[in-house]
Amino acid sequence: MVDARNREDDAVRTASALSRYCMHLLAFAPNLLPGHSSESESMLDRTLDEASQLLKKAKTLESRYEELMRNNSTQHDSDADGDHEASIVKQGARLARRLIVDIPETKLRWKVLSDFWAEMMLYVSPSDDVRAHLEALARGGEFITHIWALLTHAGVLKRGPAGPKDVV
Repeated sequence: MVDARNREDDAVRTASALSRYCMHLLAFAPNLLPGHSSESESMLDRTLDEASQLLKKAKTLESRYEELMRNNSTQHDSDADGDHEASIVKQGARLARRLIVDIPETKLRWKVLSDFWAEMMLYVSPSDDVRAHLEALARGGEFITHIWALLTHAGVLKRGPAGPKDVV
C-alpha cells in the first residue's frame, strides 16, 4: 500500500523533474517547443536578465525566496490583472505567493504543481515542426518528441480544447 508521504514525494519529484525539463527545452531545444525558437530564446534571455538583476544580492536559496516574496508583496493581486507588462519573474513570484496562500497544505500544493506540469507537457508537445522532432528521434529522441509521436499517432495535432476539428 502506498502511503501519503510516498505520494507527496512522487508529486514533488514529478513537478520538479517536469519543470526542470521544460527549462532544459527552453535552453537547449527551443525548436521542439511551440512558436518560433527565437521567441523562446528571447523570452528566456530577458527572464534570466531580470532574475539576475532582481536577485543579484541574494546568495542563498532562502535569501532568493525572501527577495522574491518581498519584491512581490508590494503589489496587490488586483493590480496583477491590469499589469500586462510585469516581468515573468514577478508573475512567477505572484503565482508562488498565491499557491502558498491559497493552498496551505503542502501535499496538495505539490499535487497541483505535478498535475500542472504534466498538463503543460501535453500542451507543448503538439508541433508543426515535424523535421525537428524527426531529427531528435534519429538521435534517440527527447522526452517531448516521444510524447509528440504518441499524440500525433493518436490524431492530436493541435493545442487547445479538444474538438472534432482537432482530431484527424
